[in-house]
Amino acid sequence: MNYTVRASTGDVFTLSSFSDVWRRESYYHERLRLQSQDYQYPKLRSPIFDDRDQCASSETHDIVKDLTWSKDGSTLVSVCEDFGVRMYVMPTDLCDGEHEEQENKIDAKLLNPLNRIFMNNSIISHSVNPGFDLYGEESYLYNFNNILISERQLPIKLVSLIPTEDNDSPVISHYQFRDIQNDRYFDSYSLKFISGNNFVAGSTNYLGVFNVDHFEPLATFKLTNFLSLKNFGITSCIEPFKEPGSNCVYMGSYLNQFAAIDLDSQSTIVTKALTPKEHGIGNGIYQIIESDNHNFVYLLSRKTNTIPILDRRMGYEMVDQLQDWHGGAAAIDLTSQKCFGDLLGKNQGLLVGNQRNEVKVWKDCAIGIGGKPDLYLNVGNDLCSLNTSEHHFGDEPCDDVKSEATAIGSVRVNPNGDDNYNKKNIVAIAQGSRPPPSSSSSNVVVNGIKVYG
Repeated sequence: MNYTVRASTGDVFTLSSFSDVWRRESYYHERLRLQSQDYQYPKLRSPIFDDRDQCASSETHDIVKDLTWSKDGSTLVSVCEDFGVRMYVMPTDLCDGEHEEQENKIDAKLLNPLNRIFMNNSIISHSVNPGFDLYGEESYLYNFNNILISERQLPIKLVSLIPTEDNDSPVISHYQFRDIQNDRYFDSYSLKFISGNNFVAGSTNYLGVFNVDHFEPLATFKLTNFLSLKNFGITSCIEPFKEPGSNCVYMGSYLNQFAAIDLDSQSTIVTKALTPKEHGIGNGIYQIIESDNHNFVYLLSRKTNTIPILDRRMGYEMVDQLQDWHGGAAAIDLTSQKCFGDLLGKNQGLLVGNQRNEVKVWKDCAIGIGGKPDLYLNVGNDLCSLNTSEHHFGDEPCDDVKSEATAIGSVRVNPNGDDNYNKKNIVAIAQGSRPPPSSSSSNVVVNGIKVYG
């Protein structure tokens, strides 16, 4: 089945300074506001800083770090390098089969945020509420349409994703995850909702369990004691078990430690130290994915070409490896950029992007078989996969722009795409990477979001 770009941020994120990105985004949004007659779009929030003063130098590109779909698949949330969180509403005719013929309806394919929020500092971790649904019942708007955000040396924030016309603060609540001995806040390097009302925060050798209605943690664990380890290190990722009603979580660290714990009984299920030689693990685990049949766990890490498969029924022993992720050693030596993956529905396979503009799929991973992948998408470096000729905000013509090779930093499968859109999966990707420090090329670095279907 062939997949094509159905929606895209176009050339918005290709500019080399954050302020230029914000101006272009605001320009497109204002055009949409003026053209729309059926819906009054709220104005976009303005940045709270100047990129020259606080955010970054003029040579830093605005990279989309991660994506999350809403529960109903109608909305996409992005977290970006410019301290920003954006919410995109998908075109209603995203994959109805007629969209390809409507070449003149450029605005229907241009992704521009319905809501844009800026933090005061760099976002080091986040978690969108699993109940997030823009079109759900009214109670959803206030209880579940939010995102957790952590910044360095600050309380954890619960931030509303509901767009408003006023300048009221989007922050709903703060949570105190504190290092009492040193009188400071922990840096929460990982955050994860484990239900619509409870979440877990991970720091260096500490784990906190919270309820959204309480400012203080319900429980705090010192992981070196709890897991009987000398050093667990930075808790780089947390993932809840998929079994309904379970209150257990997986954890990974940048020291390649893997653990699973039961929060109800406050007991350890497993602890494993993984090594590059034995397990093919790289430089720090950053994502843990459990198979939909609950039998296997896949561990994604930096600077490696393989993904180990652990079998839960065998005490989390490694049974195989997903190979040829980046296609060769040359690609993985360039950067330690994270490439987040996702599972296709109905056990169709695991999708992960790489640093060669490709999305790979391992179709047999649900039965614990690794090996080499198939090519799912060849994203390429097309700056203008979306026809932005009417929208182009600059002097240079789009067709003449040459681009650098970039990474696929996030691949997210729409939760309802396979059911609602002619049995075709809807896949969103975040494309972008920083040019190597030694690069003297004047080519554009392609950054942005593309939605395939």
